[in-house]
Amino acid sequence: MGNVQPGDLDEQIYNIREDLRPGAATVSMDYDFYYKGIFSHCGVNVFHFLNSEDGWKITGIDDTRSQLNCRGKSLSDAGKILDEWHGAASRADSAAYFSLMAKDAVFIGTDSFEVWGKAEFLKFAAPYFAKGKAWDFEKISRNLHYDSARSMVWFDEVLDTWMGPCRGSGWLALEDDKLLIKQYVLSITVPNDKMQGVLETIGASRRPRK
Repeated sequence: MGNVQPGDLDEQIYNIREDLRPGAATVSMDYDFYYKGIFSHCGVNVFHFLNSEDGWKITGIDDTRSQLNCRGKSLSDAGKILDEWHGAASRADSAAYFSLMAKDAVFIGTDSFEVWGKAEFLKFAAPYFAKGKAWDFEKISRNLHYDSARSMVWFDEVLDTWMGPCRGSGWLALEDDKLLIKQYVLSITVPNDKMQGVLETIGASRRPRK
């Protein structure tokens, strides 16, 4: 552990539970452990307390460690898949790109008509990939969340694109023990103070408020 630097070890705790009894208590919590920002393992920490004349004292500490059914692993895997997906587009690697999408995946683009199933999206994107230059979206930030069964992860992210800052959102789900992209929605972000100019450019107008 001599090479460990401040910030290398990150234990994130959640689901804190307390069991209080006269003179005794147990506090347990779930945790995800990261080393240098990379998920390592998860588990449960359990603290045992007794109340004596000197006050509450810790009498024992237990913990478990696992890499199965971990919240952190689900989120880490989802983040890696999204990174690989964007990377495949930047390399114009069509096979890798579409292998990360479920059979019934839906891609929703920035134009109102751009609601494509996987086969339709493949047909649209094929000419771009064939030229060896698809699109290069770089992640600026990302939020990931998962359901209690760890079978679904939904996300939102901000991307640096040729259109300027864009937002991507959607969800991934487990299929045959593999996370795949089920839906991706791409939208252009517009600063509030620029909205009127954008509406005028596209020929739209604000609806009158009641």
